[in-house]
Amino acid sequence: MMFARARGCLRFLLSMPLIGRSLSITQVVVSSAVPDPRRTAVAGPARHPVLLVNPRAGDGKAQRFRLVEQCRTRGIESVVIQGEDDLSELARKAISGGADVVGAAGGDGSQ
Repeated sequence: MMFARARGCLRFLLSMPLIGRSLSITQVVVSSAVPDPRRTAVAGPARHPVLLVNPRAGDGKAQRFRLVEQCRTRGIESVVIQGEDDLSELARKAISGGADVVGAAGGDGSQ
């Protein structure tokens, strides 16, 4: 019985450096994953937002909720995706046209 306790204590003592090392590594990983607020840029409001809208996706919610009209009233340019349009190309065109924020709506996994 005494031998088992001594062996358990020995295992614990031998594992201490490994536990300490793993805690140090965890601290480095966590601290690098959390952005430093002093080094994080804050973006102002969008000046030219663009929303790519797939009217057929999401069971037609974009049409039911009149998403294009909602965009217009909020000063957001909407681009309705047609048939075989290339989503990446539409986003590139929006950016080259001055968009500073591009979003996608539809519910088809486009994002």
